[in-house]
Amino acid sequence: MRPIYITETAAGDDQAIVEDFYHFYSSIPDGGIFGSMIGTEPVPDVYAALNYAGEVRNGGHRQYIANADNRSIIHQAALLGLGEIGASVHRAILSEMRDWVIANPQAVEAIFDHDLPALDQLDDRFFDEQDRHSVEAYCAAWIKAYPDLRIVSEAEFMALLEGKALGVASTATKPGGARVGLLERVMTTIFGR
Repeated sequence: MRPIYITETAAGDDQAIVEDFYHFYSSIPDGGIFGSMIGTEPVPDVYAALNYAGEVRNGGHRQYIANADNRSIIHQAALLGLGEIGASVHRAILSEMRDWVIANPQAVEAIFDHDLPALDQLDDRFFDEQDRHSVEAYCAAWIKAYPDLRIVSEAEFMALLEGKALGVASTATKPGGARVGLLERVMTTIFGR
């Protein structure tokens, strides 16, 4: 099980707990673990659920679809994360969005060029549910109950963000001089790939 780190200053504040969690995982591209970790442990999936909520809050389901590059793996991770934290209504909305994306590939290609009432309706339902019980509230409760929650100092948190705990160098190259991306370096460090 992957530990969750939050700062001592965040520990008593639900919003700060969620912000620390999101900040930690957003510092690594795609949470650093999409692909091989989807569905095998909850942390990357919960991160994806928070990302979904943030994208929709910022620009609706259109923005979420566009910024996720229509990658079904990101949609799947968010669905799993919403289920993990108990956000069943949000999960149902995202599931409908995913079904719409699959059924409407041409509309997805021109997502900002047309009136798309189906997505507008999903946005309305999402915001209605956020008013009742937000994804962030579900997430805060889940984090506080997480079995490997680690409360650390600001300095320790920053060291973790900088990759020191993972032993990830800030720059790396492959044989032949090709640059290695951060995601690949983290995956190699964690999983020996």
